[in-house]
Amino acid sequence: MPGRQNYPQEYVDYCQQQIESQLSEMRDMPPVPTSFAQRLAAHLIIVMDACFAQRVRGADASPLNEVRVLAHSLMQGTTVVEDSTIEWTPHDLVLGLEIDDDIALSVSDVDRLQQAFFAEMNDKHAV
Repeated sequence: MPGRQNYPQEYVDYCQQQIESQLSEMRDMPPVPTSFAQRLAAHLIIVMDACFAQRVRGADASPLNEVRVLAHSLMQGTTVVEDSTIEWTPHDLVLGLEIDDDIALSVSDVDRLQQAFFAEMNDKHAV
C-alpha cells in the first residue's frame, strides 16, 4: 500500500483529542504503580503511531519519526531500537533518548511528545 502524504484535518484533530483525553484521565487516576503508568504511557505512543501508520516519512529527527521509532521499539521491548532509515539525533528530539536507552515514559513525557507530534502533523500532513 502506498504511503499517505495528507490526512483530513478532522481526523488529525480527532486523534489528538483522543490522546489528550486519555492523558487527562491518566492524570486524574488515583496513584498507581510506576510500572503500570509507564505501560499506559507507552501504549499511547503506539496508538499515536498507529493512527498515522501509512504516513510517508522523512529521515529527519522529528517528533513524527521519534514517535515512530519509539512505537516500534516498544513493540519489541523496553529500549530504543535503531532504525537505520531515520537520522536519530537525540539533541533534536523531544525526549532526547539515545539508541539503547530504556524507555520509561511519564504522562508528562507523552504530553510533551504528543504536542510536538500533532503540531508537526498539522503543519505537514493535515488538509
